[in-house]
Amino acid sequence: MPAVARPRAVALSNVVRLSTGDDHTCAVTSLGTAFCWGDNDRGQLGDGSTNGHPTPAPIPTLSNVSVISASDGFTCAVAGGAPMCWGGNDDGQLGNGGDSLDHATPLPVPGWRRRPASAPAAYHACAAQSGSTITCWGLNADGEIGNNRTQDTEKPVPVTSVTTMRSPAAARTPAGDPAATPYCWGNNSHGELGDGSTSERHVPTVVPLLGITRCSSPATTTAAR
Repeated sequence: MPAVARPRAVALSNVVRLSTGDDHTCAVTSLGTAFCWGDNDRGQLGDGSTNGHPTPAPIPTLSNVSVISASDGFTCAVAGGAPMCWGGNDDGQLGNGGDSLDHATPLPVPGWRRRPASAPAAYHACAAQSGSTITCWGLNADGEIGNNRTQDTEKPVPVTSVTTMRSPAAARTPAGDPAATPYCWGNNSHGELGDGSTSERHVPTVVPLLGITRCSSPATTTAAR
């Protein structure tokens, strides 16, 4: 698809959430309907095919969507209070624990009982239940899962050392909470964890900042508050 040099309106109304991945974009409307468009070579648009769409295409199997996050070749959402993921799965980033195959329709991430917030990075994903531990799954080469290991995992595993967190990276969080403490873990070769070092961290490390309302992380690190 040709590049667009200036912003253009997307033919979609009542959008309440928008997320852009490496080569696709997804949105949620006020009716809880999810739409995705762009490249679809891994099934990341969730419509059951691998055909790309230059305009928003609905995800027919999802309803009551509250959160959606597009990433590099896969997508995750919270639908009806349950996390769902679809698209590329070569590093277990869909969290279904059953295979490493791509899936072009949403799959449930097992083991959830309360409404989570979700946030995928390039090849791993994390989710948090309100007042509970964050879990992560997928690629773990740099410790980005936060379980003090570097082996990939195809199922959600709890993040080590921190018992409660509000949200994983890129998830929307309440504003103006001065008690919020940010944590980062994973690759740190350029100091991206913010802890004053360039040492890789396999468990959450406190970032010395206060009053953080949002966190966002790249491909090989994870952030939370």
